[in-house]
Amino acid sequence: AEDIYQNLPYATPHASVFEAGWPAAAPAQGEERRGRAAWAAVRSLRDEVNRNLELARAEKALGASLEAKVLLHCADPAVSEALARWSGASNGVDELRFLFLTSQVELVASATEVTERSLFSSTREEGPAATVGIAAADGTKCERCWHFDPQEQSQTYEGVCPRCETSLSLMGVAPRQRRAAAAAGYFGE
Repeated sequence: AEDIYQNLPYATPHASVFEAGWPAAAPAQGEERRGRAAWAAVRSLRDEVNRNLELARAEKALGASLEAKVLLHCADPAVSEALARWSGASNGVDELRFLFLTSQVELVASATEVTERSLFSSTREEGPAATVGIAAADGTKCERCWHFDPQEQSQTYEGVCPRCETSLSLMGVAPRQRRAAAAAGYFGE
């Protein structure tokens, strides 16, 4: 880096690249500031989700966080809007379930509904006021990613969820034979 800096075709304000330091980020403005505030609020909700997950684990209601469904109600309209945006992410990556490390996240209409439908729940008043609940995830466990998915498992790749089916087909992985058919062929039946 120093060699390149010394041979730049224009004048530099410092004698060495190591004296230049790092450029300062521009202060956040408008929409970006609101986005950062919403992201900070959602990250603080993650702490509350983790507390409830640990309660469920301690009571042996769940073994792992991927066995859980998070039920969430937030009273703050700005945070609720951000949660709804991330909950319905269509890119398969920016989803709340990946932030919370659970199989499913459901945003519900009221705090009462959260407490009625969950195994463990808590309400927080500070930060973004929210009610967080933990319930057992719906559906069957994918053998590849271990997420529970309420959709029907793949017909092409046995035992995997639709998301993993897409990944496997994009990677060109050949489907394995059905277990029953493979066993019947192996035993000569």
